Amino acid sequence: MNTIHNQILKSANDVIVRIEPIDIEIITAEAVNSTERFLFFFMPRKRVDYNVELKVTIELTKIIVDKVPFVNKQKKTYERLSLPKRKRKKLEV
Repeated sequence: MNTIHNQILKSANDVIVRIEPIDIEIITAEAVNSTERFLFFFMPRKRVDYNVELKVTIELTKIIVDKVPFVNKQKKTYERLSLPKRKRKKLEV
């Protein structure tokens, strides 16, 4: 499901608000059993890997950026910033 979410986000140019699965259909599902051992003899451990292929129908809620009426504003930038001058203290020796 995370893979589907990431693929949709990469392919969309608009702002996605919500991705909601409507229907999930299992195409294939398999479980692969295996036994792992440390140094070929010690501590056998059974492992199960699951592979599932799904057909997912989603409902997508998004904001189409091209249709949003943006207001353009110009931000002032200062090329030269003047700092207040400091008085230097005289050192007495």
